[in-house]
Amino acid sequence: VSTQSTGVSMDECMEQELPPYCCCILRHPSGDGRLLFEARGDDAKVAAGKLTCFGGKREPEEDPYLCIERELHEELGWHPVTMSRACDLFVDGKLIAWFFAADAPGPEVELVFEQGRSGVWAAAGDPRVSPWHVAVLEAVFAHSTTRADYVTPVDGAVNEPDHQ
Repeated sequence: VSTQSTGVSMDECMEQELPPYCCCILRHPSGDGRLLFEARGDDAKVAAGKLTCFGGKREPEEDPYLCIERELHEELGWHPVTMSRACDLFVDGKLIAWFFAADAPGPEVELVFEQGRSGVWAAAGDPRVSPWHVAVLEAVFAHSTTRADYVTPVDGAVNEPDHQ
């Protein structure tokens, strides 16, 4: 995988606070605005019944770029040609995830989903997208910013700590 420059060297990257999770925004190769999401099962421990970007927990000392490459391979059986860091997600002021962006595979590529996972093409504004991911997608697509801040509702109803 080739990572596109985001203006931050790997040395600078490693000096930053590293996220516990890494995810990837996968754009439809036609450029029509659709994204490839993971359709979370109704029995999922977190984000049940929601659409989320593919990704997961970073291993201790694992480089975030290597984490998302590993996660995409495990969950889709696929590696992106290029990807770039797109947005950092903060929840209640705490860094939760780095989101990367890449062109999803074309229709000629057969994806091999990890057992219990499936993918669905949908628009960023689809009402099934989880609130944390909505915050990131709005930051990236509507505001062209590289930081998304999500504030947990007062009732605390949203609980999305990982993608396991």
